[in-house]
Amino acid sequence: MQSVSMQRALLRCTALIVCALPACSSTPTQTEEMTQPDMATPQPPPSPGDGHVIDAVNAALSSTAMPLKGRTWNLSSNNLLSEDWLLQTPTAETWGQPYVQLPIPSACSGTSCDADFKLRLCSTQTDCIGGGTCTAVAATVTAPGDTAKKLCVGHSDVLPDAMYKVLVSAERYADVTSLLPPDGRFEAAMRNAVTFLGKTGRSVQIRFIFGNYPYTGGTVDTKAVLTRLTRDLQSGHKVQVYVGSYRSSNLPPSWNHSKIVAADGKVAIVGGHNLWDEHYLGKNPVRDLSIRVRGPAVVDSHLFANEQWRYTCSTMNFTYCFVTGSVCSHGWTSGAINNICPPQVDKSQLATDTPGDTRVLGMGRLAYIDSANLSNSSDSAFLAMLASARSSIKISQQDIGPPRVPLLGIPAGNWPEPLFRELGAAMVRGVDVYIVVSNKDSVAGGLTATTAGYSNGWTADDVATRIRDSILASPPQGAPSGQALRDLLCQKLHIAPLRFSSEDTFPDGTPLPNHAKFVMIDDQAFYVGSQNQYDAGLTEFGYLVDDARAAFPMVQTYFGPMWQRSVRRAVSGSDAPTCVIR
Repeated sequence: MQSVSMQRALLRCTALIVCALPACSSTPTQTEEMTQPDMATPQPPPSPGDGHVIDAVNAALSSTAMPLKGRTWNLSSNNLLSEDWLLQTPTAETWGQPYVQLPIPSACSGTSCDADFKLRLCSTQTDCIGGGTCTAVAATVTAPGDTAKKLCVGHSDVLPDAMYKVLVSAERYADVTSLLPPDGRFEAAMRNAVTFLGKTGRSVQIRFIFGNYPYTGGTVDTKAVLTRLTRDLQSGHKVQVYVGSYRSSNLPPSWNHSKIVAADGKVAIVGGHNLWDEHYLGKNPVRDLSIRVRGPAVVDSHLFANEQWRYTCSTMNFTYCFVTGSVCSHGWTSGAINNICPPQVDKSQLATDTPGDTRVLGMGRLAYIDSANLSNSSDSAFLAMLASARSSIKISQQDIGPPRVPLLGIPAGNWPEPLFRELGAAMVRGVDVYIVVSNKDSVAGGLTATTAGYSNGWTADDVATRIRDSILASPPQGAPSGQALRDLLCQKLHIAPLRFSSEDTFPDGTPLPNHAKFVMIDDQAFYVGSQNQYDAGLTEFGYLVDDARAAFPMVQTYFGPMWQRSVRRAVSGSDAPTCVIR
């Protein structure tokens, strides 16, 4: 959580609380400090709240998906979100800053640089002549007792460092799931974590599993990835390291999309972050969000990874592994790499810590790796979340519309009509709906739309009008008719493309990308995970946290500052300059 002084700087506008008033500066002037005494500064709620959102989701899943409890979903209590739990990149203090102020270190080489991280070594800030901030980087440590190197880091290097810290804490099990393998500084951090665990003498089982998708650069060579991650291990080390991948369906295409870094059932980072250096750590970074959770909810992330590994290990054969490359696994044991699978994580060997009092519901979907194809619990969970809303729904996404066919401009899938129905019903109940999406044609990292595109091809106007047309075609019960319904939507449906400052694009003219998968209900409960609100049909996992004390800093340091900058480009809603859907 933020200090009182940081909260004061971020919360000076009521817009940051209700996300419905005109934007204002988040940096108070001396006069504002004099006219806004401490007693006016919003304070976190003293209790978790009534839990109505997570209760509604738990009831819905208990009635429709009870056989899948412990596989694709589970509710746990006594979890902890410690003060470092919210991981947004670029970091919170960058909201409102012009792009030029982002610390972006230049790549370097030679004796003055760390060869793996490709960042300049430093003793003081004056050594960072190519940009960046001189910081001790925990992920440079490869053996117990070693001292972290100081490097000139950038705006988001806290993320691979945080993942490294989770991994090196493992005593028995560590799991990593992601869309594709790590590269750049993410790979360096994870390799160093593997090396560190090897040198501890612990018998740790480390599993990495990735998606395999049939597009350029999407095929995972599990042996090559494993070779890179175990580069510095020695044959006498007791760790066992496995790398697996799968594509569970070609038509419709489906693969892993979850993002989990977990250790021993004690601590996990779960969210939207992929492990790609150029997309996140340097030029033109994509905005994204993950959270760090401690407690029994972490067990659920390991068990979800078990399901993915069960599919890989039961499906892998010579053709899939070495011909089509769709399903494969390799393992490092005692210095040798073989085409083998890991044992399942034993739930009885996971931690039983209960460090806090926060309820968390792990919710995921197995898509096509479940033979009955009935294991998409999180699809129902999202609808139950929306149906429970009493005052507000806040959504931050890459897109709401399905991927769009280039040149033809037609959708390659369906629009999420069940989502639209619940949003319409909520607005008729008086709920305000806020949605922030990527800008059309947004790209991260100074790369290309093919390799780093973060837009499905729709503008915020397109999303707003599609939601309007869907609700007008099938009005919710109790809705007004005709122009009155249009007017209601124009007031209650707040949609804007992402902005992080007064700038409308990156300096080179590239539209701004968003990759968060965030849904918040009533400033009380929120989902952070890997699942988009458009229909992607992939394997996903995330956490629903129902605790007003945690929702408070999420609004104040993430959604509030984002909406404050984005609202000036809103295309609908009572706070929009104009309403395109009337």
